[in-house]
Amino acid sequence: MKNYIHIEPVRTLSALLAFGAAIIAVLALTLNWDGDLTSGVGLIWAAFIALIGSFFVRNEVTPTE
Repeated sequence: MKNYIHIEPVRTLSALLAFGAAIIAVLALTLNWDGDLTSGVGLIWAAFIALIGSFFVRNEVTPTE
């Protein structure tokens, strides 16, 4: 799995983002969260993924000329 993250870092991060969004949706439906709570948790999750992307994924991606 670690080698795959080094080969496809953007795809891995996108999959993690989608998986987290699905978990948040299931929790929101199961626990009867209101829209504000669901939006807040989703925003925190998106910010976390963006932070991970800026620190870890960017180092794995080779810039093109």
